Amino acid sequence: ILLKFEDNTEESTPHQWIMPLQREIVFRGEQVLVIRGHYAVGGFPRKALFLTFKDSPQLYQSAMIEDNDVEVVPFEVNQTVLLSVAILFKQDKRKKKSSLRILVIGCGGGAVPLGFSKLCAPSSRIDVVDLSREVISVASTYFGISRAKNIRTHVRDGFSYIKDCVHSTSLNVLVVDVAAHN
Repeated sequence: ILLKFEDNTEESTPHQWIMPLQREIVFRGEQVLVIRGHYAVGGFPRKALFLTFKDSPQLYQSAMIEDNDVEVVPFEVNQTVLLSVAILFKQDKRKKKSSLRILVIGCGGGAVPLGFSKLCAPSSRIDVVDLSREVISVASTYFGISRAKNIRTHVRDGFSYIKDCVHSTSLNVLVVDVAAHN
């Protein structure tokens, strides 16, 4: 099946969340694209934003449902990463929302840090490190990462950040979520 979209791009692998003639490029940067399209939630299409890197446009790296009445982290890989917090909470059944220190290397659209922000206590600290200022800017502007009070972003290499800023016992969760597109 070959789908042709309104921006004259063609895609041979249809995805459940992209509907022909209903997607729009809302940001075109040097490294990334932000696309407005649809994602199926409970069998119904919901408006969503997707982030993709220009050098691997067939891979939607991150997504966010735009409907305020739906709180879903769209991609299963991101849902799986967020399970780490549920496992930590299960270890101590008395804690509903615990205050945690979390480091996420690789920002993308910010689905993982935003998910952690919603799951954890407001006193949790979530640091996000990415090499690209553009990626962090897009995550802030289009995906809302800057609205979370307990998320701090850092533009730098993740491994140097760990070496310089993280002590061996200061983290509860470390997530390496980097693109391997090149």
